[in-house]
Amino acid sequence: MAQQLLFTFVILCEAAVLLVASLRSSTCNNLSGGASMAFEQPLELVTIADSKKPSSCARVLECSVFSAPPEGTIFWYKNNKVVHASVVRDITLNSAAHVSSPLHGMTTLRHRLCVDSLVLTKSAEFKCRAQSPCNPLESIESLPVEVKPVVGASLGYANRYYKAPLITLVSSTRIEAPGHFVQLFCSAEGMPKPELSWRILDNKDETTSYPIEDARFIWPIGNGNLIIDTAKTDAATLSFQCIAENKFGRDVADSTLILMD
Repeated sequence: MAQQLLFTFVILCEAAVLLVASLRSSTCNNLSGGASMAFEQPLELVTIADSKKPSSCARVLECSVFSAPPEGTIFWYKNNKVVHASVVRDITLNSAAHVSSPLHGMTTLRHRLCVDSLVLTKSAEFKCRAQSPCNPLESIESLPVEVKPVVGASLGYANRYYKAPLITLVSSTRIEAPGHFVQLFCSAEGMPKPELSWRILDNKDETTSYPIEDARFIWPIGNGNLIIDTAKTDAATLSFQCIAENKFGRDVADSTLILMD
């Protein structure tokens, strides 16, 4: 049943890409450097140091994709079968400012997949595939990474029903021309569902942060993402931290916005 639901979701993702690609043609043609897509680094298996609690994820695959425009669709594969898919869409690309003037629209999106429950008894190969929002027939695929089971590991009750937050998507970097609206992404999984919040990091001292409400040109939206009106700031660089929290813990990820002509 779960596999059937996942298959249906993948089909819907593919359909969404086809539909959005037709709507995004003007945006894709308006990019100052043209549409592009590449992996920032090879697919990597990361062991989380602070994962001693039973509800925490211990091993994560990280897939960082550089793309313009700043959106796309990601598929995760285990032994060549899709186990997860996500669609990233930037609502600011429909703004009049983006339509009337060229934009850089360059971003690095970091996608993460917890593999604890996916590799219990047998080794498996994982890979990620990124699909372009401008051309649904264009995609890039990472080299596979083998993940071996951890000796003595088991999926206990806590891991099934209680999960500490794990940020699964964040805009690591975003490059844009001043004067445009910008959307930064952050999403997380956990049980119960994590609450997402943002802080502004001090550019001179990243150990110092400020409430997002201190900036009148930044608005958090309901899905945990940020909207920034870059016309109302003179800063060349803005640094943020996304925070995901529930009663079992927290996860944080940094995001940097670079404004350049």
